[in-house]
Amino acid sequence: MAKSLRDSRHVDLLAAFRDGLFSEAELRAVIKPALRFVPDVSSETVIRLIEAYGGLRMYVALSMEDNAWMLDIMPNAEAWAFIEGYGGHRVQVPFCLMLRSTVRARVLAALRAHGWSMHQLVACFRIHNRSIQEAVRRFHSQGGVAVDPAAWQYLNFQREISSQSRDSTSEMDVTLQENIK
Repeated sequence: MAKSLRDSRHVDLLAAFRDGLFSEAELRAVIKPALRFVPDVSSETVIRLIEAYGGLRMYVALSMEDNAWMLDIMPNAEAWAFIEGYGGHRVQVPFCLMLRSTVRARVLAALRAHGWSMHQLVACFRIHNRSIQEAVRRFHSQGGVAVDPAAWQYLNFQREISSQSRDSTSEMDVTLQENIK
C-alpha cells in the first residue's frame, strides 16, 4: 500500500525508536501518567499500541476472545499481561504528541546540521519553513546534539514520500505543458 503525501507529516514512532531517536526511558515517562500500570510488555508493543489506538479510550475485556484488537498489535503473552493489568477497565491510550514533536525536532535538527537545505526539508516533510526553524531552535535550546542521520530507517519513509512528491509534480508539469500546447 503506497503512503500518501498526507502521511509525511506523521511521525513513525516505531522506526524512530528502532533508530534510537528516543529512549525507552523517554517513552515510559510519557506513557506513565496516562497508563497507571504498564504491564510487562516490550517498548515496541507499547509503541504499536500508541500508533494504532493513540488518543482513543479502549475497553479491555476480561477474556482474550473479546480483545481481538490486541492480537493485531501484540504477541499473545503480552496481550494476557495487558488483560491482567487492565481487564474490565477502559484505557486511555496516549497520543504522545510531545514525544512525536521531540522526534521530529531531532530529525530536522540532524538533517539541517548535515547539509539538508530548508527547501529539501520543506519538500520532504510538507511543513512550513517557520515550523522547521522553530523545531530546530527548540531542539538546540533544550541542549540537543544533532547526530548522524545516515543509517536511520525513519528517513527511508521520508525519502519515499519526497520521491513520490517529485514524481507526481513532474507528471503534473508535463500534463500542464501538454494542455497549454
